[in-house]
Amino acid sequence: VAAKNEDLLYDISKWGEDIGIASKATFSRTKSRLEETGLIDTEKVPIDVGRPRLRLKLGDERLEGTDNGQLASVAQSMLAA
Repeated sequence: VAAKNEDLLYDISKWGEDIGIASKATFSRTKSRLEETGLIDTEKVPIDVGRPRLRLKLGDERLEGTDNGQLASVAQSMLAA
């Protein structure tokens, strides 16, 4: 859903760590797995100082027309195929 909304990985992982869902490293590993399977892509977004942030984007056009409520189940079925 974050990729569909083109959120920044930094923002999502910081939020998840702040509320105790998972560490930033876990978010990063999950992002890498989803990239390897082609479900998401990333785009570098320059910032004033430091390394660029990564914008999450959908990697498979079949996911683009899916509503947020169905996105996880559609992605799971794509991974199972």
